[in-house]
Amino acid sequence: MYNADFNTSAYEEIMLEAGLNRFIMSVKQWVSPQFKLYLIKEFERLKKEEQALLGWNAKRELAKINYRIHTDAIKVNLIPPELTPQQTSVIYASEADVLNMHYLA
Repeated sequence: MYNADFNTSAYEEIMLEAGLNRFIMSVKQWVSPQFKLYLIKEFERLKKEEQALLGWNAKRELAKINYRIHTDAIKVNLIPPELTPQQTSVIYASEADVLNMHYLA
């Protein structure tokens, strides 16, 4: 990344071997500054990706948990008994859109 003389082929070899059970990281390989830098950068990337995924999953789980509460509230507070099933469906869909936008924001 920051070293023009970096041995890309050696790095690729390490990366190909890293997932295998027989892979052993020697002290010489571990103390390589280039390897450390790539390892740190990869760890940071994975943590950032994990955090983004967890945030999305947390919002999704919250929406799932609150689904019954929301639908009951819509039924009690927003749907008059004289509406047809089709009109009722439109109200539920509209409110679901509002809730989904809230959880996605």
